[in-house]
Amino acid sequence: MGGKPGRCLFSLVIGVTLQVCDVQVTSGRWRRLVLVQSVLAFIFGTVILVFSINLVAGLV
Repeated sequence: MGGKPGRCLFSLVIGVTLQVCDVQVTSGRWRRLVLVQSVLAFIFGTVILVFSINLVAGLV
């Protein structure tokens, strides 16, 4: 990240939600925290989706 996680944060938000990020996170520490939370939320959503697909496929 090179000490500037802002670019990575906004790229992740656009990539995950397909919308513009309008948050105003000013410090680097908070940007890292928001980035980690975004990655965890994406992983959580992916796991839920995969579990649901496997559940439905098992019922068919």
